[in-house]
Amino acid sequence: METTQAQRVLDTLDTGVVRLDADGCIQVMNSAAEQCLMVSRDRVLGRNMHDLPGLPTALLEAIDA
Repeated sequence: METTQAQRVLDTLDTGVVRLDADGCIQVMNSAAEQCLMVSRDRVLGRNMHDLPGLPTALLEAIDA
């Protein structure tokens, strides 16, 4: 599936979806995740989750588990 098509499909979901690579860098984020985390996907793609200010500690701990 083409990336833009996959992104459109993900953006139809009501559930937030974030895909991280092995280093914890954000590779994919849908619109629901943007709203839930209150960050713009353009601002965070390619960045490590731990480098983003304001993310809940419980979320970061779950990622590291």
